Parts: sequence; C-alpha cells; structure tokens
Amino acid sequence: MSDIAKKLQDTTKRLLEDETVGYVIGWGATKFDGKTKPVFITKPEDAGQLVWNENCVNSLAKYALDNKYPDGKIGICIRGCDSRAVNRLVTDNQLVRENLYLIGIPCEGVEMEVCKACAHRNPTEYDELVGDLVNETPGDRFAKVKELEAMTPDERYAFC
Repeated sequence: MSDIAKKLQDTTKRLLEDETVGYVIGWGATKFDGKTKPVFITKPEDAGQLVWNENCVNSLAKYALDNKYPDGKIGICIRGCDSRAVNRLVTDNQLVRENLYLIGIPCEGVEMEVCKACAHRNPTEYDELVGDLVNETPGDRFAKVKELEAMTPDERYAFC
C-alpha cells in the first residue's frame, strides 16, 4: 500500500469519527486487476477500502451531484483535474462549496494517456492535502500528433 493510500485511509477515518463529514467519496479496488471504482465510505471502519494508485481514473466530483443538500459535509477525494471540476460545479451553482470537504491528492499522472501530459497535477483548492505537491511540468500532450505529422503519406496509410 502506498503512503498516500494509508494517509487517505487515516484521514477518512478521522473525518468520519469526528463527524466533519457524513461520508467520503473515493476510489476502491475491484476484482479486476488495473481497475478501480468509486466508493462511498460512511463508517470509519470501512476507510480501509480506499485505494490510491495509477488506476484511480474516475472523476469523483460528479457523484456529489446526487446529494446536493446533504445533512453533513460530503468528503471528496480530488486530484488537480477533479478540483477544477468541483470549482466549475460550484460556479454553476450545482454544488455548494460549504457542503464539501475536499481531500486533495497530488497526482503524478495516472493510467490514461491524457493524464501523462496533464498540466494540472495539484488540486487548486482543498481543505486537507494528502501527500506532497508535485512538479506540474507537463509532458507533450501533442506528441502523437507530431508523430503522425512527421509520417510520409504511405506511413500514414499503413498507420490507419
């Protein structure tokens, strides 16, 4: 288990025990290698279900939309890209920021190709940060396009 996964589990357990949040939305393991799923942790003893690895690709912000007016705050695990989604949902009056507790997780770029070139690896806003901020120097997100442009017409034909 990674250090961030352990810190995420400990943070979730503490937030539920002291009733800072009513529940936490995070990532959980599945029976399939290389896959994760959204999980909703409501009890401190279930915090061990949370994982953090390169397969945590689901954006979790949208799941808060199912409970716009919670009894307590909703804890959401967010990466840099997720924090931008939350900010947009708050700006569009889809979520109320005061109803959210954002658990920020710096991301090194996960499984998907687009993530490897991400320029927003650190959350822009969070209530608590799990892990250390990372370097936000992105990769070349147009590398495949440049590769294709450099091909001869015959190579492009063979590529398609």
